[in-house]
Amino acid sequence: MIALILKAEQRRIMSDAFLLLILLLTPLIAILVKVYWPVLDATFPNWHMERFTTVTSIFIALLTPMMLGLVLGFNLLTDREQGMLTVVRTTPAGLPQYLLIRSSGYLLLSLIITPVLHELLGFVELAWWQLAAITVAALVLLPFSALLLLSFAHNLVEGFAIMKGTGFLISVPVILALFVPAPWYWLAAPLPTWWTLWGYIELANQNLMGLVWLALGMVMQIGLSAWLWRRLMRATN
Repeated sequence: MIALILKAEQRRIMSDAFLLLILLLTPLIAILVKVYWPVLDATFPNWHMERFTTVTSIFIALLTPMMLGLVLGFNLLTDREQGMLTVVRTTPAGLPQYLLIRSSGYLLLSLIITPVLHELLGFVELAWWQLAAITVAALVLLPFSALLLLSFAHNLVEGFAIMKGTGFLISVPVILALFVPAPWYWLAAPLPTWWTLWGYIELANQNLMGLVWLALGMVMQIGLSAWLWRRLMRATN
C-alpha cells in the first residue's frame, strides 16, 4: 500500500504544472535578482541597497518552503473533495501515514532548493552548518502552511482565499525588520516566522544567538502545526 502511494506521489509531482513552475522560476528569480542588484544600486545610490541584502536572502529562503507547502495543501484539498482522504482512512496505511508520504517529496525538494537558492543569490556568506540550520528552520514552514490550508479551507475556493492571506506571515516580519526601528519591530514577535527571520539576521551578523531564535521559531511552528493537526483530525472524524 505504501509503495503504491509513493509511486502515485512521484507521478503527481512530475506532472504538477504549478509545482514545476515554482521549481523553475525560483532559481531564475534568484539569478535575476543577483544580476540586476548592482544595476539598481548604481542607478539609485541613495537607496543604500546593501541594507536589503540580508532580508532579501531570508525572504527567498522562507518563501520557497511556504509555497511548496501551499501547493501540497491544495493537492490535499483536491484529494478531500474527491473523497480520497475518506477512503484512505479505512486502509491499513491510515490518514496520518498517507499525509506523511504525500509530504515527503515536497520536504525533500525544499531541503534541496532552499540552500541552492541561497547560494545562487550569494548575498550572505554562511558556514555550511549555518546554512543547514537555516534550511531546517525554514523547512518546518512547509507542513505548517499545508496544514493551515487543509485545516481551515473546506474547498479549493476557500483554500485560494486563505493562501492569499498567508502572505502576511512573511511580508509583515520583512517590512518591520526593514523599516521599523527597534524596539518596535518586535511587534512581529507573535508571528512564528519572525523568529526564523531574526535568527537568520543574527547569524548573518556572526551572532550565534541566531541559533536560539531559529530554534524558537521552529518550536513555535511545530507547536502550531500540532494544533492544526489535531484540529484536522477532529474535523475528519
